[in-house]
Amino acid sequence: MARGQSPTVDRLTQSELISKALALEPQAAPGGSASAKLAEYPHHFTMIALRKKDGGAEIHQNFADFFFILKGKATLVTGGTVVDPMTVSPARSKAPQFATVHKSPSTKAISCIFPQCSSPTSFARPW
Repeated sequence: MARGQSPTVDRLTQSELISKALALEPQAAPGGSASAKLAEYPHHFTMIALRKKDGGAEIHQNFADFFFILKGKATLVTGGTVVDPMTVSPARSKAPQFATVHKSPSTKAISCIFPQCSSPTSFARPW
C-alpha cells in the first residue's frame, strides 16, 4: 500500500447480497444464470451470481474462485474430465459438461474455495 493511503473495507450484509442476486433474475431467466461485478481491486474483483440451473465445467489455471451460498442449495461438482472444453480467455476454459466427477451436496450458508488449478469445478442442482 502506498504511503498516505488508508485501507477501505467493502461490507455487504447477507440481505444486501441476496437483494443484488435477485436483481439479476431478469437476466438469468433466458439462460438460467447471470452475474455482475460488485467491486474491482488492484489484483482481484468480486462478483455476484444467480443460478437457476446447473453450471458447466470451468477450469481456472491462474486464479481462485470463492463461492458463498447464501440461499437455496447446490451440489459442488469437482474433478473428472471436461467434455468439449473451449478456451474463453488465457488460462480459463469452459465446457458444457463433465465426465467422471465427484458430487458433494451442500446447503446454504457454506463457502467453497476453488484454488487456482487445472481441475474442473462447477455447481449443479441438489441431488
